[in-house]
Amino acid sequence: IRSQPADFWVSDDKARDMFHSISILPLEDKAKIEAVAGVTKVSPFSARQIVVSIRGKREATYLVAYDQETGIGGPNKVVQGKQYPDQGEIIIDRVFAKNQKIKLNDSLPIGEENFKVAGISEGTNLVTFQYSFVTKGDAERIFGTKGITNYFLVSYQGVDNNQVAANIEKQFPGTKVFSKQEFVENNTEFIRETFLPIVLVLLIIGFVVGVAVIGLTIYTSTVEKSREYGVLKAIGVRNSQLYKMVFAQSLVAGITG
Repeated sequence: IRSQPADFWVSDDKARDMFHSISILPLEDKAKIEAVAGVTKVSPFSARQIVVSIRGKREATYLVAYDQETGIGGPNKVVQGKQYPDQGEIIIDRVFAKNQKIKLNDSLPIGEENFKVAGISEGTNLVTFQYSFVTKGDAERIFGTKGITNYFLVSYQGVDNNQVAANIEKQFPGTKVFSKQEFVENNTEFIRETFLPIVLVLLIIGFVVGVAVIGLTIYTSTVEKSREYGVLKAIGVRNSQLYKMVFAQSLVAGITG
């Protein structure tokens, strides 16, 4: 979402993000939105979560339609294979490929069709599922959505952004206009609210356990060397020097751990 070239995302008014609801808009609205004062470019964007069957297991992926004419909907970074898919091809995420043991040129069944894995992308992992990319024509056939799209990506120039958003919502009842940042926030909210608190708890537990283990290790090591420390004291080593020695050992153990 961050990488798409748009100032606004236009959806229907029942959709807030891409994952908890489905936005459906008629493609014929594209020309009408382009006629709104200040709007310079309008591009359809189609994407939907689907379930594919891989070796008898059902796995979810978020399928994005790549528009070859506008460049909208393509992956940010491809680490293997082709940068963009052609008809009958699909680009999948690196994590998805690793988890499902899929390699380049493998066949991935979607519905009643098989798609050739033409590329593997990076930075397209959404924790619970991953993005995949096919051509716009293939996506329309898979989704069965000819004549409709999920979102419009809108760019504007020379007019106040709030005015542009208000004009679109006024002229197209039943739509909702989000700024790019608002739409990013809406789509990352479920990660922040659902997964990050769990990760934070695990982080705190790991930190406490690490401190306890390192503390116990240093304590045991110090007690075992009490005779050596006694010898050092006998030949005139000061307490501050002994503390520095123990602290240095703790620091090395902590950094290494």
